[in-house]
Amino acid sequence: MAATPRNRLDKIAANLKTALARCWDRQTRDFLLCLLDASSVNNERITEEYVSNIESLAGDFLGKGLESAARRPIIEMSSRSYLNGKQTVSADFALTVADQKAIEMMQKYSFHWVGRTYDRFVSDEINQAVGEYFKRGLTRAQLAEGLEIIFKDHETPKVEGYFSLLADHLTMKISEMGHVASYEEAGIEYIEIVARLDERTTAICRALHGRVIPLSVMSGQRDRMLSAAESGDMEAVKRAQPMISGKLEKRLSFIGRTSDLIKEGIGMPPYHFRCRTTTAAHFEPATYHEKVAQWAIDGEAPHKEVSKLLAYAKNAHWGTHKLEYQGIWREAARHHYIKHANDVGVSSMAEYNTKLMELVRGGKRDVFVAIKEKEHPHPVLMMRDNKTQEYVVININGQQIASYYRLNDKKWEKLLQKQDVLLRLPREVSKWIGFMNFSKAR
Repeated sequence: MAATPRNRLDKIAANLKTALARCWDRQTRDFLLCLLDASSVNNERITEEYVSNIESLAGDFLGKGLESAARRPIIEMSSRSYLNGKQTVSADFALTVADQKAIEMMQKYSFHWVGRTYDRFVSDEINQAVGEYFKRGLTRAQLAEGLEIIFKDHETPKVEGYFSLLADHLTMKISEMGHVASYEEAGIEYIEIVARLDERTTAICRALHGRVIPLSVMSGQRDRMLSAAESGDMEAVKRAQPMISGKLEKRLSFIGRTSDLIKEGIGMPPYHFRCRTTTAAHFEPATYHEKVAQWAIDGEAPHKEVSKLLAYAKNAHWGTHKLEYQGIWREAARHHYIKHANDVGVSSMAEYNTKLMELVRGGKRDVFVAIKEKEHPHPVLMMRDNKTQEYVVININGQQIASYYRLNDKKWEKLLQKQDVLLRLPREVSKWIGFMNFSKAR
């Protein structure tokens, strides 16, 4: 069976992790051997001059030296990741001059963060250990032995964890740049965010799943990153695509409108470290209920469409399917009348339907487009009069009334919180009331 783009990307990341770990092992070994290169003086005590050279020597081997040693696997990773992104969109492609420049800039970015490994994870402990060994009057051989233990038992697991994180992040970031390039070449204007929905899905990725973002937003973000990388400002590259976590994740996850999320800097994945979310070309939905679902997910319906949606609800009808209640099967309308007549205070089927349509057509009810499971977007309209507690639900697909009864405040609040997505529609077409998003992500 052919490998999927995700599987190919995982393999590219795994190869880079292995290569970086091997480069690190080789560089640390060479560094320790360098400390012992003059065997005649291995038993000499560490001098102050020798201590002053240790930091410089370690930086040479484990900073720039590691960056140099890792050049080949990084070059291979960046090229293959970018190609993977382009192939995901189209199998028929060719690398352009712009593609080659993008790959080159991301290689530069990758070299930088590999080269920073020593400064970020090792230098403080090494310098502290060397200073301590100097005070104790140890020999060069004892110093090398002590540093070897530090590398083996303390620093290497930490560094390899960093390499694993870095490999996943770089392959994902570069692959998404390949995606954007192919979307541009294909003339695609809008991009859909596609999260992998399972128990590991983060709150931000669950909130972003299914949203549609203009390609121009992602292209602009990519261009800012590449420009910063070209100038050598790697911190600006990070700022152009910040990783989302903590309080920021909590705040962004509850922003309803996609347009507001874009203002916050949301664009192309990855959205956090270890992110698995990707993108797909978005095309105009073919059916009305798919369009309505997209409005709900994006947190805003086109203003001119709101009145049409409310009119659509006013022309809804009962389905002809049958339902069972107290052992008897009845058509949907009669089933719900028998079940809820006493609850809503009516004595005839005609009266039941009249009160139902008064609620649907009235101006004093709250109206929501709701999606219970975002991964299976079947939108419904939920309407409730908060004074009378009357409640009606209408399936958008099929324009069918699903039920009508009284729902008390406590049950209504619970029902709202069970929905993955809620888009609150106005009582009057001219006024927006807001958006609520109850995410079930951890």
